Amino acid sequence: MTNVVSMLDVSTDQVVAVAEQIIGGHAVRTPAPQRGYSNSNWRVDLDTGTYLVKLAAPERDVEKVANASYAYRLAASTAAPVPLEIYFDRQCALLGGRAVRILDWLPGRHVEWGEFHGEASRTFFLSLGRAIAELHTAACPEFSSRIGGGSGFPTWLEYLDYRIPQIIGRNQTSGTFAEDEIIGMLERARAAAVTITELVEPRLCHRDLYVDNFLIGDDGRVSAVLDLDLAEAWDPAVDFVKLRLHVFPRFDGSEDAFSQGYAEVADGPLPGFDQRVRVVEVLELSNQVINSNSRGDTEYALKTRRRLETVLAANW
Repeated sequence: MTNVVSMLDVSTDQVVAVAEQIIGGHAVRTPAPQRGYSNSNWRVDLDTGTYLVKLAAPERDVEKVANASYAYRLAASTAAPVPLEIYFDRQCALLGGRAVRILDWLPGRHVEWGEFHGEASRTFFLSLGRAIAELHTAACPEFSSRIGGGSGFPTWLEYLDYRIPQIIGRNQTSGTFAEDEIIGMLERARAAAVTITELVEPRLCHRDLYVDNFLIGDDGRVSAVLDLDLAEAWDPAVDFVKLRLHVFPRFDGSEDAFSQGYAEVADGPLPGFDQRVRVVEVLELSNQVINSNSRGDTEYALKTRRRLETVLAANW
């Protein structure tokens, strides 16, 4: 994935003014832009501490920002190394009504492709597996695409019956898959879900796990899991999807180490894991192919479709 820093239409003086007025204290250096996609992210150093200021794009759905804010607060109830959100304003007057969040700054650096070998890779991914399992201890009342808002569904199967027609409808608009192809793969996923729906409980799921959203500490372990903007109340198996697509193939032994770390916290693998991960891979990957094709990202669409074909070719 290409790293993008969205500067939007804000100045460093505006970022400083927001941080100083909300938190108090005075800036000790110029704010530093951070990696961001749907937000303009800034590291702000005040004499009271260091913070991450997240400014939503002007066109961003404020309700989705509010859902992400709720997800951060829910994550704070767990032992996962997720930044603590200390402020949220749906319509910040200092920025013309833009949604603003301020998070505590967690130390660490971004993981770089190719830096892990042998024991270093094992150490990091063991710790990442533990961290994600801790995140998944946050229980949600229902399955929902909107954490903390909107109506949800009491069972996994009922939620799938809500989501599947959405994916089919999105495909009809984009023409990505032949109609019989998309219906066939999603019906296959639903049939598999029937057998495991009672095993699945709604938990806080990140849904966007790839290297840009991890920080590594000096001890070689994960120091932070970032960006809960896509978080949903889903089957925790969903957090293996992007790892299997983007991360595990790049680091030898990473999937085994992650799974071991996860099981240490969760007292074993997820019940019915193989079946569950196939179901969520079909839903997530087909949706990603459609979305990436719609925005003209053919390279990502091709990569994701190849992974989807591998999942569908497996013996279920």
